[in-house]
Amino acid sequence: MRALALTALVLIVAGCGATEATAPPTAAIPTPSIEDTGLPEHLVDPATLTAKEKAYMEAAFGTTDRDGVIEYSASVLKEGRRLCGPLFDVESTSGPPTAEWIAENGKSDDAPLEAAIKHLCPQYLDDLRQARADVRKAEEAARETASAIEDGVYTVGEDLKPGTYRTTGGRIVDCYWERSTPHGQIIANDFVSNAPKGVRVTLRSGEGFKSEGCGTWVPA
Repeated sequence: MRALALTALVLIVAGCGATEATAPPTAAIPTPSIEDTGLPEHLVDPATLTAKEKAYMEAAFGTTDRDGVIEYSASVLKEGRRLCGPLFDVESTSGPPTAEWIAENGKSDDAPLEAAIKHLCPQYLDDLRQARADVRKAEEAARETASAIEDGVYTVGEDLKPGTYRTTGGRIVDCYWERSTPHGQIIANDFVSNAPKGVRVTLRSGEGFKSEGCGTWVPA
């Protein structure tokens, strides 16, 4: 009788343990993807965007107002991340936008790059400003080179543009310049024995200009 009672107790305990072990595990909650939102591939879910990403896409014309609903372009967002370099896009093959890269690639006035740097990677703003300064300096140097004149005799308005000119190279010694009327009368002239900061002369259309020993003149 005692043996039967022990057997019944063992069966009851075993049955309880089997019930706990076979309980179904909690199902994992799937992470929503862009497909789950029902959006086409060319759009990105606005709920996944940061405020900075939205500001960038608005500045870079990456949004569309369709019946009062703002749509965000996935390709524009990808391009912005690429422009900011591999820190923001692991698939990017280019480095961060340095001042040299921006200037050499003609991107100093590129609106999408400016929008990307301003909103997505503002740590490169100084490089953008430096690139623009370098480009302006190079353009000014190119204009000076194109308008530069050497010692010689010229007619203002035909051989060179009217305006104020300065000598280059710093100190000027033993330099003679002369302005004259169309008929050859001297309007103004000077023999410069020593000008540590160079010489400036304003020339008007129709005048003659003569330079001896002054070197190169460029627009001031």
